[in-house]
Amino acid sequence: MKITKDSLSWAIIALLVGTLFGSGSIWQWQKNNLDRERFELEKITKSMEIRKRVDDLLADIIEISNEYIKVSNSYYSSKNPSDGNEMKRLITRLDVLKNDFKTIEKSLSLVEGREPREIQIDFIPPAPPTNLRVIIQ
Repeated sequence: MKITKDSLSWAIIALLVGTLFGSGSIWQWQKNNLDRERFELEKITKSMEIRKRVDDLLADIIEISNEYIKVSNSYYSSKNPSDGNEMKRLITRLDVLKNDFKTIEKSLSLVEGREPREIQIDFIPPAPPTNLRVIIQ
């Protein structure tokens, strides 16, 4: 039997095709690519869910801060003790929400593979000045 150049090239091609498809290496490579893409999609989905939670939390913080400002203005104008108690309650609630925000930001940074950002979330203005006096020299 005479080995020709064509039969040798077909033998090499058959060996390569058999190696790639027969052992499943090409299918394993495709599966790894699909798994990697699936992981990236899950990561994006998780990131979007966490960002939605961050948005909702910030909206709550802004809403409670606005409520605190109203109660604070009322308290400083009338010195009503119930407004003072309400201010303490709102401050406590704001502190809890701020801690929640920091926790969610940490989990978002883990999903996105970055360092957590330090975001200033204090929306409460300082109390108005009291006992103002004019000193004439």
